[in-house]
Amino acid sequence: MNLHLPHPVNRAGSCLKNCTSRIRSERRGSNEVGCRNRAVVGRGMVLWMAVMSTVGLIGCQPGGKVIEPLPGPAMIPMLQQQQVDSPPSTTVMPTPMPTLPYGNRSLAGKTVMIDPGHGGKDSGTQGTRSPLSEKMLVLDISNRMARELQARGAKVYCTRDADVFLELDQRANAADQKKVDLFVSVHVDAIPSNPSASGTRIHIYTRPSPQSQSAAQLMVLALQRGGIECGGILRSNFHVIREHNRPAMLVECGFLTNTKDTQLLNTSAYRARLAVALADGVAAYLSK
Repeated sequence: MNLHLPHPVNRAGSCLKNCTSRIRSERRGSNEVGCRNRAVVGRGMVLWMAVMSTVGLIGCQPGGKVIEPLPGPAMIPMLQQQQVDSPPSTTVMPTPMPTLPYGNRSLAGKTVMIDPGHGGKDSGTQGTRSPLSEKMLVLDISNRMARELQARGAKVYCTRDADVFLELDQRANAADQKKVDLFVSVHVDAIPSNPSASGTRIHIYTRPSPQSQSAAQLMVLALQRGGIECGGILRSNFHVIREHNRPAMLVECGFLTNTKDTQLLNTSAYRARLAVALADGVAAYLSK
């Protein structure tokens, strides 16, 4: 199958389009967490404009300007109660943390791939009270993160920069084909059986490379330094961090089954702060 490789985020159009295969959840099977939704299309432009004015989503324009709202009323689904499987058993790594590098060292010559999870017909989770589904929240966070890293000189690729569906293999294969220095998949989580679970989590493969471990450690420090709650590093068997040979991590940005996290993630200012912290973590690793 010919893979349409992603383009840098400063070019127009979606990355890795033409995806029509059946949904394969990033968190089902092989100890991966399931999160499958069927969102109901919103009530037209009135609902679209109302929600957009509240949550302040950011999208990508040609030339790398990330300033305009994402288009189209069908991208904002109406709320629907979702059932999300509990995550697989994972182990928090008791690894000593390095010191986070300070300063604004240029990332010129470095490449990173940002992978906003889900998209298109796969909405991800919507938790129990979130106005926005996972696919929209992580797309916004990823676009902001890409803009931050571009401003620091890095060459940034996105597996998607619009509301499109991609197969897991396409996401993983793109990391190898572009030979990126770091692959970061961005998600949010949900555990209906444990609504007290909160904060971010960093997942790396069950048999991680030293580079992946180092990147994850620096990401934890960056999140903590940015005032973002972080539950630490876990080893997991997610497809997008397993099926390629590049340093990789998967970041869960919070829990849509936790009231506080849901409120924060549906706030534009918090998503902006989270994106900066994520970019700081990536920059700390790339500037080593």
